[in-house]
Amino acid sequence: MTTTAQGWRKRQIANAIEANTQGIDMLHETTSEFVRHIACEHCGSSDANALYSDGHTYCFSCGVIESESSHEDRERWKEEINRANAMKTEGEVKPIPDRGITRDTCEHYKVTQTVQKHIYPYADETGAYVASKVRTVANKTFSVEGHWGKTTLFGQSLFHKGGKYVTLVEGELDALAAFQMLGSKWPVVSIKNGAQSALKDCKANFEWLDSFESVVICFDADEPGKKAAEEVAELFGVKAKIVKHIQNCKDACDYLKSGETKSFVDSWWKAETYVPDGIVAASSLWDEVSKPEQPAEALYPFKGLNSLLYGF
Repeated sequence: MTTTAQGWRKRQIANAIEANTQGIDMLHETTSEFVRHIACEHCGSSDANALYSDGHTYCFSCGVIESESSHEDRERWKEEINRANAMKTEGEVKPIPDRGITRDTCEHYKVTQTVQKHIYPYADETGAYVASKVRTVANKTFSVEGHWGKTTLFGQSLFHKGGKYVTLVEGELDALAAFQMLGSKWPVVSIKNGAQSALKDCKANFEWLDSFESVVICFDADEPGKKAAEEVAELFGVKAKIVKHIQNCKDACDYLKSGETKSFVDSWWKAETYVPDGIVAASSLWDEVSKPEQPAEALYPFKGLNSLLYGF
């Protein structure tokens, strides 16, 4: 790599570290496709670094962005991308006992398993399955196969547009768990890459989500999940409702594993309409405005003023 190229690369990395949010926005605007998670040589994370189809990487742990650096790197990345697109991991439909998820639920979402892996299918806007996310159970790592950039939300192709409710969760297993606990009645879909991708994923699929009367946001009860829930809620205004989790249950899977299905359903029905900070919902003021007016100490000598101001 030339000295000029090295200097350009260092400036790019420094800018990304200095303004992490700006760096994420840069990634959101790219047309490249996510390929898989890899190790980061800067912070030492084993799987927080995301590799994209144009060769650049972004580490969600330390925030470092790296562009393609050499011909050898580009060729290696191309091989990995082609290998990922060519892979077709297959499994069979069966229950997930450690999560309490039934075979019927897995069959509905077309989720299959091998001895070591879960395979979550993703469809494009036409409903055709074009990619899969493959989860290795032992080390909880993920990889993707197929054309990831063309995919919609997990589970989106299984439900028609419109209706009363759609529920948004952070992961595929949470989607299965929430759908099952809600009696397999209401659409439940998952964002694609965790809380950091929530706003981007919902913007990309806004028309489909906005076709429902209520968008129930059921993200994880941690700081990234809460932040993402508020960002997504702003997209849908009064349609958005945010689920508040009970103690010791941070996501839908926790409820199902703990036998707290009733608590989850109760929390789901009690989800509160999102109200931005500084705004007071009129529905919350009923007790205040329904209080009887105090009698005036004195009246104005004008009937019109008294009708408007109720006297002194």
